[in-house]
Amino acid sequence: MNNILNYIQCGIIETPKLRKEVRFVVYGFNDHLEKIIPFFEKYRLLSSKYLDFLDYKKVSFLLKDKCILNKENILNIQCIKSNMNKNRIFKI
Repeated sequence: MNNILNYIQCGIIETPKLRKEVRFVVYGFNDHLEKIIPFFEKYRLLSSKYLDFLDYKKVSFLLKDKCILNKENILNIQCIKSNMNKNRIFKI
């Protein structure tokens, strides 16, 4: 995890006390746009995780481009989120 942190040069490593896991977390919005998204564009994910990444990227740019989140934009983001991860219907 430290190698990932050093390579991407953003984020922190969290180790929750009551769970046996380690998390790499990026809180800075600009870090997502300038470091995380370019990283996964260069090193493409496999399987449906790539589709989740495309949705994550879409929402990131919606948030960046729309300073004012109206009800329609929020519903659009919620719809995208609701179809990610385990809820994704995989289509090639």
